[in-house]
Amino acid sequence: MSKGENKNMGKWFKVSFFIMLLIGTGYFFGTICKQIGQSYDLILSPSKELLILLLWFLLTLFAVLVSSGLVVALVRPIWTGIIAFALSGLAMLMGWDLTIGSFILVLTYILIAIFYTVSVAKEMTQRIKFSVSPISEGQAILTIALILLACGSLYFGYSEYIKKE
Repeated sequence: MSKGENKNMGKWFKVSFFIMLLIGTGYFFGTICKQIGQSYDLILSPSKELLILLLWFLLTLFAVLVSSGLVVALVRPIWTGIIAFALSGLAMLMGWDLTIGSFILVLTYILIAIFYTVSVAKEMTQRIKFSVSPISEGQAILTIALILLACGSLYFGYSEYIKKE
């Protein structure tokens, strides 16, 4: 194997690792959204279970943000990052529920993630030195999208409860 082939294989290994990390954290976030939707009654009565659920939510939120930052900063070409976010959204759906509401929320996440990927890549090509500021500035909107997913899950849980009553 030549040096060029070795370098190319190492690059694709790195890209695959970061994509799998994003997909895994997306699935993990989806399972937490499912738990939030099923635990709507905990919101009205603060307890240890609610605290644990909120800590898991913060952990998965942080994991998705870190893995998305790594994908946006280190995965090239840009279409590879876009595919990674689409696969992450599919993994969220698999961990959550396959309903119209969750599909719409995850589609919103994917569109915002694509916008985030394109804007960070554009900003990074315009800079001479590497800087994390475009990544951290773009993550605010991605954070809002992920929180919107969790709130939507809570809403769907409450709406099912109301329909049963």
